[in-house]
Amino acid sequence: MNDRKTALLIFLAGLFVFTFATSYLEFLRMDCRFGVFANEMKEYGIGLFPTLYGKAYTDYPATQTILIYLSSRLFGGLSMFTASLPSAIAGALTLSFIYLIGALRSRRVGFYGVIFSFLTYGFLSAARSPSTDIFITAVTACVFYITHNSEERNAKVPLLFIPFLLAAGFAFRGPIGLIIPAAVIFAYYAVSGKYKKAVIGGILSGVVLLLCVAAFYYAALHQGGKEFADEIINSQIHSRMSKQKHIFYYFTDAFGVYSLAYPLALIVIVSSWKKLFSRSDDKDIKFIKQLSAWAFIIMLGLSVPGTKHMRYILPVIPALSLICAFIFEEATNGSFIPFFRRFLIKTVMILTFICAILFPIAHIVFKSITLPIEVNIAFLIPAFILLAITMSVYHSLKKNMTPEKKSLGLLALAALSFVLLDISFIEPLYQGIESSSAFVKKTEFQRILSGSNLFFYRTGPDGEDIKYMVNTERPVIPGFISSPDDIEALSATDIIISGESEFDKLPPEIKDNCLSVCRGKMGHRKFISFQYNPK
Repeated sequence: MNDRKTALLIFLAGLFVFTFATSYLEFLRMDCRFGVFANEMKEYGIGLFPTLYGKAYTDYPATQTILIYLSSRLFGGLSMFTASLPSAIAGALTLSFIYLIGALRSRRVGFYGVIFSFLTYGFLSAARSPSTDIFITAVTACVFYITHNSEERNAKVPLLFIPFLLAAGFAFRGPIGLIIPAAVIFAYYAVSGKYKKAVIGGILSGVVLLLCVAAFYYAALHQGGKEFADEIINSQIHSRMSKQKHIFYYFTDAFGVYSLAYPLALIVIVSSWKKLFSRSDDKDIKFIKQLSAWAFIIMLGLSVPGTKHMRYILPVIPALSLICAFIFEEATNGSFIPFFRRFLIKTVMILTFICAILFPIAHIVFKSITLPIEVNIAFLIPAFILLAITMSVYHSLKKNMTPEKKSLGLLALAALSFVLLDISFIEPLYQGIESSSAFVKKTEFQRILSGSNLFFYRTGPDGEDIKYMVNTERPVIPGFISSPDDIEALSATDIIISGESEFDKLPPEIKDNCLSVCRGKMGHRKFISFQYNPK
């Protein structure tokens, strides 16, 4: 089977994994924002930007929201499946490009890269939810593949697609969506010693960026006037320099979200640092250099702005996953990697058994301590069957396996176990902790029944209020109030939503005249909906 057919099969397998059982999930945290965007696009029509409460939300272009909206129209309504389908496609495309990039060295490196991506929680989670950054990850992987392929195989024609790919990154994420893949191109040529191409690539990327910004600004100017266009520039550029996290945030905190790929890639890089800084002609060492430059320039460049979120560096995952593949390659054998390789193989051998034991124990524990969490037994049954079949097949064939195939098979089994663990255990746990739907349904029933207006007290906008909005049948434009005097000015039929901690701080003369509608939680915080009805 040739590499393109293999990449297609990897795409289909990834798409299945990234969409399986997502229709059962509830919108949580950041997902809620995209659910609200899609609902409002259905209500108000397609525009340049998504809207929140009828007003343009300038932090994101509307590209992803349009895809979610079209997916929802195609599959009969908004759900986590339709909202995450575009992200799942982007995630599956990323896996295909990871394989194709690795296959330029060897098919085995490509397979290892794909497996380590599945074993990285941050990537798996992003591909199974509405994520803007997964699109930039796919664009970055595609750009690197075209660039590397053109150097390795003299394929010059595909380079013509790079400006369009950079523009596509801009369309999904604004300037940062273009700058990330452009920086990767620059770093690739720089560490390859092709400085002229690095400079030319940087200049061409800058031209594409200026054209995209100009087109973006003109479209915003045409849609909402100069004030609206200036607000977009502020939200896309200036506001990202405001919040402050320490300069090494990505380098230190990535150990959690982006395990296993990040720590394992660091082990490969650190163990091979002498070879990486030498003028070695070894193609594998050059490849690791190029991948390291890919990851490093993104993490370093995004460390400069004050606003930092771990999801911003998701495009490093293809590079880190492919670096991890060299734990099993001869290029890194001159260090302690052989010892670590044996340790890793023994560790993943027990992962399947840990998962099999963890599922029933977790179910019993959740029941005994009465957490509001449901572990879907329907998912556990096929999980156990699939794991049992996989283990049986592996044990029946392992006598005839070469050491390389044995390592690859064990890691694939570990990846399968981790995916099943995430779908059957981690996601239900997270859903139970962060669920908002029960509180919203009870409150909305009373609000619709009485035709009441909705107000949030010291909540939002664009905070916990969107967790409420994504669970309403139709878009609602609420009011936002912040003082006890505002509560007194409302009608007796109006419904007010407040965090319980804020409600408890109300003056007694107001609190005693509040009639509780519902108590519950939105996300992990306790909330109360009430009406103010002075006696």
